[in-house]
Order: sequence, then structure tokens, then C-alpha cells
Amino acid sequence: MPGRWFGLLLGAIGSLALADAPAAWAQPPGDRPPAGTFREDIQVELVEIDVLITDRRGRPVTDLSVEDFEVHEDGERMEVTLFRAPDPRSAASRGRQPADDRQWTEGPDPQPDAAGAGPSSLVVVYVDVHGTSPGNRQRLARQIAEFLARQRPDGATRYLLATGTREIRIQQPATSDPARLAALVADVANDKWRESYSDSRVRGAVLMRIIDEYESCLNIETPFAQCDPCSDPMGAYRAIAADYRAQMLTRNDVTVRNLAELVTALGGVPGPKALVYVGESLTLKPGEEMYHYLGELCPAATSETMTLGMLSAEEDSTSLLNRLASFSNANRVTLYPIDAGGLRSSSSVDVRFGGVTTTGSGRSSGTYRLSNALIPSTANDQVRIANHQNPLSLMADETGGRAVFNVQRPDDVLEDLLHGFRSSYSLGYNPPPESRYPIRQVQVRLTKPRPNWKLDYRRSYVLKTPEQRLADRLFAALLLGEQENPLDVAVGFGEAGEVEGRRLRTVPVEVDVPGASLALLPTSSGETAGVRIYLIAEHEDGGRTGMRQKTLVFHAAKVRGEGAVLPVVVNIDLPLGTSSVAVGVRDEANGRASYLVRDVTVH
Repeated sequence: MPGRWFGLLLGAIGSLALADAPAAWAQPPGDRPPAGTFREDIQVELVEIDVLITDRRGRPVTDLSVEDFEVHEDGERMEVTLFRAPDPRSAASRGRQPADDRQWTEGPDPQPDAAGAGPSSLVVVYVDVHGTSPGNRQRLARQIAEFLARQRPDGATRYLLATGTREIRIQQPATSDPARLAALVADVANDKWRESYSDSRVRGAVLMRIIDEYESCLNIETPFAQCDPCSDPMGAYRAIAADYRAQMLTRNDVTVRNLAELVTALGGVPGPKALVYVGESLTLKPGEEMYHYLGELCPAATSETMTLGMLSAEEDSTSLLNRLASFSNANRVTLYPIDAGGLRSSSSVDVRFGGVTTTGSGRSSGTYRLSNALIPSTANDQVRIANHQNPLSLMADETGGRAVFNVQRPDDVLEDLLHGFRSSYSLGYNPPPESRYPIRQVQVRLTKPRPNWKLDYRRSYVLKTPEQRLADRLFAALLLGEQENPLDVAVGFGEAGEVEGRRLRTVPVEVDVPGASLALLPTSSGETAGVRIYLIAEHEDGGRTGMRQKTLVFHAAKVRGEGAVLPVVVNIDLPLGTSSVAVGVRDEANGRASYLVRDVTVH
């Protein structure tokens, strides 16, 4: 299991993109930031749970108050310190009005917008190009484009488009205009990205290899021996099945790695996020259906129990997907996976799987008409379909979202998903600083339970460290283009110097911070301002550095001088070529921060 993203899912410090920095780019041991005068935990940790409540008819319930909810973490009741009701416009569209106009209880305000309603929501459409057939991708992309074209800017929702091949590509950074996204999604329908994959085609080709081995064995006739198709070629069958399983494991690896990378970046974006995943290659038990097929083809030689037992625990994705869901919950990302396979057809309609008719002795009858003997059974089809749909259900259930499968047109379902996303309550509480388990379990209850009401919310999460939150926010700037500059910081680069014995250059990153932008705090030596600089870089070939940090303290006289600008230089080793450098500057006194991305070419 690749350490680059698996460690992240276990809750390791640092973001996915930063965890696998090449050794040549690593921070020198001696270049550590000095001990800070200012505290890391300026802001109290707050966990927000988004809860969608629907009545027996599936309509959102939007007229509850904070007194109607209980939140429990690992069995212990938490005090709700923040409460936000759904947008009244969303409630009115369903014929219900809020019981009162109070949106916030006492407690910290997580970066409110001008209207005081909290950070905007972000809807991310992620098309898994690497794991979706061209036909299914085109069909779904057209329908999603139609769905987006029907939306109207509301000032409370932003939209982002990402595609996945071997790596994540941000096709459209977050925009409040869904029409801009619709046009780009239409490009996916036009097959702009040429890499293609077809689950049906790959599976069919593997099954045909097994069928060919079976028929070749039947056609062997000698005076002295016969070939038993359920014995002699069994080694070849298993090798073919193992090869198929390896392909599915690789596709799972790419899909989950890309999802983890995208979720990591979204963790640096404030507010609730909905990630609409479109793909068809993700499986819960890679290769399961092929071993099941062998068990049915030759039950006497290879029982179903034995063949399924060949799938080791490491190749079952349940635990991995649970970790991904928990990490999504930690980043306040709700997953809405869509099975791009749509209405998956029965194998009985595929003429490729017909075999020769055989006699009772196993010899070929010489009649090459189609037979049902080698067609995957209905039970095998059920195993195959469940293997593709179960991981989607798992991700949706654990994050409070909804999985979409067995439909040809998901655009109507997306309409309901978006409305439900806008109709959710936000419940915030301060979590216990310590827990016996890295993954914390959450339960939300109504103080007065109603029959047939359903609550959807994230069931677990991982509490992130301050370092990880900083890394996530910086990664959001680098990958998603989520830049902001309230401190009016300027970033430039000095002349690069050679690194002896390496094809690297030491690049001075020059950061100018206006003194007037910083807050002062009283200390024993007088008023001072604290600034933390942290940065990462991504090379054009996809390699990323580890996060570099530098903390500095300035006395008031230097900060408040007329036109005072505080210069800070952080050296970073970069390979030849063009790199994008993401720089974060945080005022340690009040937590305000700027996040900028600048390109530099090293010769």
C-alpha cells in the first residue's frame, strides 16, 4: 500500500501532497523554526457536523432550533456551541419556514461572509477519467452539464470541476457561476481527455481468456490422454484471475489516491463541501467476481469458498475506504458518489461468453453453436455489481451523503442532492483534546425523536493537528487556486544558487509583509508582532516539497514605522524547470493569514 496517501488516511501529520517529498527536497535538519513566542492554539478547535433531516416523504425539515439536537462523541454528550439553520430560501422552497430567525448561538464565528451566514458551500464535481469508459463519461458529463446549466448563482454556493487521470487536474477553480462549470463539463462529454477505460471491456477480455483456455482443453484429443478443463488448465485460470485482480488493485490505488489528494486540498477550504464523484472502476474486493466465476465454472475443483478465500485482507478495500471517509469527515467533505456504469447489463446478453457444446465425457461434440455453459451466472453478475456499488454506499453513508447507482439519468437526483446540501443544519462543538481512538465516532439525535424522520450526517472524523490544518490550507492554494491576501503580502524570488553535487538550485523566496497589516500583543519586552511563514512547491513534473516553516518576532517600533515593510527570506531547493511555490503568511496574534501561489523557473 503506497505510503504517500495511506499514511494520511491513518491521520498522519501533514497533507497527502506533502507526505512524500523526495529526500533531495527535504528540509535540512538544522533549519527548524525558532521557538515561537506566540501560541499555536489561538483559535479553539471546533468540529462542525452538517445534518440533513428529511421527513417520511423525503422533504427536508428546516424549522428546528438548537434545543432540538443532541451531539455525542464516542458516547459522551457534547455542548453545542455553534448552530446554523438552513438558508430560509431553501426552507421556503419546500413550503416550510424557520421557527425563528436565530442562526448562531454564542460561540466562535468561522469566517462569516458579509451577510454573517458563515462560509459559502462548495460543490465539487470530480470525473474519474482514469476509471470511466468514454461512453459512460460522455453520457454523464452531458447530464451534469445540463444540471449545472439549470442552476442560478445564489451567492451562497461555489462550484469546482476536477478530473482524474494518473493525477488530479483542476479544470475550473471555484466559481460562483455554475454556467462556467457547465461549459467545461461539456468538454468531458466531447472526450477532450483521451485516456479511456472500460470496466466491461476489460472484464470481457479476461473472461474470454479463461473461456479460450477452457475450449482449447476440450479440443485436445490424443489416443492416450484427454484434457480435463476443470483440472489441467486450473493454473492458467488462476494466473489470469490474479492478473485481473492486479489491474483492479492498481485502479483502486489511483482512484483512492486521487480522492484523498482532493479531499486533503478541500480540507483547507472553509465551510461545508460536497464532492460529487463520477466513476465506475472502484471495487470493494478487487477481482472478487473473477474468482467467483471460476468457482462456478469448476465447482468440484475450485469451490467458491476456497477461491474467495484467496483474496487477502489487504486486498479488501473496506478498511481503507473507512479511513478515507473519516478523513473526508475531518475536512467537512460530504461524498456523493455516482456509479458511471448506470444500469449494468446481464452477462447473458453478451454473445462473447458463449462456449462450445460438449459431450458428457468432456470432449468437444464438434458443434460450435453457442452454449450457456460458460456464460457468467446471474449470481456472478450480482457479485460483480455489488462489488462496484458497495464502496460507493460505504463512502456516502459514512459522510452523510448519498450514493447514486442503477439510474441512467442522475441529473434529477443531483437536483435533490444539491437541495439537501443547502438544507442542512450546522452543529459545532469543542471536541475533547484526548481520545482513545484516532477515528472519533459521532452520533446526532433529536431531543424529541419523530417517527419516519431520517438524519444524514458524518458518523466519524479524525481530529487534525494545527500543523495539518496549516498544510491543508496551503495545499488548497496550490492545488485548487484558493488564494487570498488580507495581509497585502508581496512574494518574489532571489537569484538561485547551485547545490553542490545535485541537479538542484537554492532559490530564495522573498516575502514582504506590511507592518501595518499585523496586530501587536503585549509581552515582557514590550509590544511585538509574530509572523509565521510556511511554503511548499510543486514542480512541473508533479513532485512536491515538504512544508518549510519560519517564525519571526518583530518589536513594535519596527512594525509601526511609517511605510514599514518586514522582509523575510526562506530558502528552498528546487529542481531545474518551472515550479509553483505556495506561500502562507500568518499573523500569530490574531490568526489572519494570506495564501499566495507564484511560479518560478530555475535554469
